[in-house]
This record gives sequence, structure tokens and C-alpha cells, in this order.
Amino acid sequence: MMWKWRRRREAQRVRDHSLSPETRSGARLTREIEAFLSGSSGEWFTARGRDVPTWAYVNQVAHAEPELLWQLAAWEPARETCLAIQPDGRVDGLTWRGAVAVLASEILELGESDPCSIRRIQLNRLQPLEAALMAQTARPVSPEQLVARGKACLRDHPSCEPPL
Repeated sequence: MMWKWRRRREAQRVRDHSLSPETRSGARLTREIEAFLSGSSGEWFTARGRDVPTWAYVNQVAHAEPELLWQLAAWEPARETCLAIQPDGRVDGLTWRGAVAVLASEILELGESDPCSIRRIQLNRLQPLEAALMAQTARPVSPEQLVARGKACLRDHPSCEPPL
């Protein structure tokens, strides 16, 4: 058994080395782009042992199909289990998973579960937020701040724009 395992590993090494560095880089770039467009950038970062940037959490809901949005929204913490609900409706003590759930729930509510409306909302409101969070000048935000900015963008409120 050990011999078969070694031969397979050696064959993989030969195959990997037979590809040029440009080909391997191109394949890696393709996988990264596919992850971005499918909304799985967070998983891409996690699989590589890297910290997940804030924009990757928005990426998950900005590119998700409605069926996945329903699954993501199911993660939303129950109102009574949150650490603190502020008078303005803001939730303190939220996790990143909870923030994704809140944004997914908001999209479904605004889009009234219509796939075309949901897609339009994602394109027009959340993808610009995703791009803003990717900018070199973007400041780190907490899950609560992400939800506040996400809700502002979804409701087309002026507070969606980051302070200069």
C-alpha cells in the first residue's frame, strides 16, 4: 500500500512541476475570481489560512442566489438572544456570521423574495458597498458597523457613504 501512495505523490509532483509558473498562477487567479463571483471569497481566504477581510462577508450576500440567501438568513440571531439592542435597532455583540444573516434577511425582505428584485438590489446596493470596503483607504469595521452600513446601503440612505 505504501508503494502506491508514494507513486501517486511522485506523479503529482511531476505533473505540478511540468506546469509553468505562469500557468499555475493563472489557475490560482482563475480560482480566486470564481470564488469572488460566486460569493465564496471568505471560504477562499479561510482555506488558505488567511484572515477574512470585511468585504468578503459582504461578498457572500452580494453574490448569493436567493436559495443561499434563505440559508444565510436562517443564521440570524434571535432578537432576545442578542447581547444588546439599542433604541435605534442596532444590535451590539453581533458575530460576523450574524452580520451576514442580518444582511441576507434584509435583502430578502426588500426584494420581497423575487429573484429579479433581489439581484437588482445586490447589484445596485451591496456590490458598491463591497467595492468600497475593498478600497485601500477603507477602515476596518466591526460586525455591527457592517450591518449599519449594509442597512443604510440597502435602504439607499446617505449614511451608506463612508466618512472621508
